[in-house]
Amino acid sequence: MSKPNYFLVGTMYDAKYEQLGEWVKKSIWKLGWERKEDEQAYLNMKKIWDDFNTGDILFAKNMVVRKGYSGVKVKGIAKVISKESDGHTINVEWLTILDKTDYVEFKVPSSVTISRLKGERGLEIFEEIMRLNSKKIGDRK
Repeated sequence: MSKPNYFLVGTMYDAKYEQLGEWVKKSIWKLGWERKEDEQAYLNMKKIWDDFNTGDILFAKNMVVRKGYSGVKVKGIAKVISKESDGHTINVEWLTILDKTDYVEFKVPSSVTISRLKGERGLEIFEEIMRLNSKKIGDRK
């Protein structure tokens, strides 16, 4: 089996409608822009969506922007199971969901909905989150 690719993925629609809770219930991640497939923003993200493969790792994230700093807060980790033919839906297994107070911040610029992590950075982030105080969904009380 080949090494997984690692991707940062957004969890909000229109920068204000959080989707993570609903996606966890449905075991999915979704690329927005539904009924807007002809817009350039969707077309740009769809190119990356097309690169998702079974076993790849998705980091559900929020952007963090402060003076002189940009990064992400990781809210959860999912493993790609399959893709639907709709160009939006990825079936996933949510490996870890963090409580809001436990989000893990990384200095990784990501101002777009989807971005691919290069080199070993994805594995480093994965291992760090799993090492910290993250909790598996089944362990939540």
